[in-house]
Amino acid sequence: MKLVTFGDSITAGVFVDRKDSFPNLIEEVTGIRVINSGVPGNSTAEAVKRIEKDILLYKPNFVTIGFGMNDHYLINSNAHMVSLKDYSHNMMHLVNLIRDHKAVALLLTLQPVIEGDQEYYYYSRHDCNFYKPYGGANNVISLYNESIYVLAQKAETILVDIYAAFMQALEEGYILDDLLVSLKNSTQADGVHPNKKGHLIYASQVIKSLATQLGSKAEFYKMFTLVKNGSIRLELLLPGTYIMTFTSSNANQELALRDLVQINGEGYKHNFFQKGLSSTIDSQLTCFRIMEIERPEIITVKALTDNVIGKIGLIKSN
Repeated sequence: MKLVTFGDSITAGVFVDRKDSFPNLIEEVTGIRVINSGVPGNSTAEAVKRIEKDILLYKPNFVTIGFGMNDHYLINSNAHMVSLKDYSHNMMHLVNLIRDHKAVALLLTLQPVIEGDQEYYYYSRHDCNFYKPYGGANNVISLYNESIYVLAQKAETILVDIYAAFMQALEEGYILDDLLVSLKNSTQADGVHPNKKGHLIYASQVIKSLATQLGSKAEFYKMFTLVKNGSIRLELLLPGTYIMTFTSSNANQELALRDLVQINGEGYKHNFFQKGLSSTIDSQLTCFRIMEIERPEIITVKALTDNVIGKIGLIKSN
């Protein structure tokens, strides 16, 4: 099972270590193979030119589309780098091509930025006077997000609302300086690219959407609840693709990556710690693991924290 992350420098993971970028986190947490096709500086104008070699040739099951930061910005008082009309057209073109190749598109909204001033952050790189009629850069970003909301509904594809997740984190007490590369956490007065915590938000929201999509295609046959250090032995008798979902408490509502269960197989293939992403969005941690089995296998799942609720199912082939 493959996922391609298609986007710009945020998807590419600039300013963070590769292991902390959201595409890598998705692969680590879910077991899905992730191919990172993020290119810094790209807008949808470049995206439509490289979709064949950077997405379609991989024959993915899922594709995240994360463009807009290089489309929305103003190059003068009356013109965006890519107009809202052209942006909408390009995004629809991407979704249609992905769908034609039997993959599912997940549209990512744009997170807010630290606007700053002419010396620091967004306005140190973009003339703030261009944005005054709109009420600021984040209002311009909201216009492009509205286009994504409309497209997701019109195309009947999956919306991953990164913007809403960031806003929820702010309501829970975080500030943008906590979530984006800033002078508070680095030497860069950037204010646009997510830092490690920001990438956790991206990853957790994509993983939740994938869990819903894959869960709808699975036949779940076993549910279990484990206390800390408790374990269960599971028999995977049929070849195919299995999904195991896990839910645990996130009482402190912190953004963090933590071990949830340990999975050991009697064969050599499935021995690992299943990590979960905690989120500020709700009081529960939800994650899943994809396991592709070619022959019968027995695995043991051991809880590393209290009250882990799990279930396992076989994904139906279409």
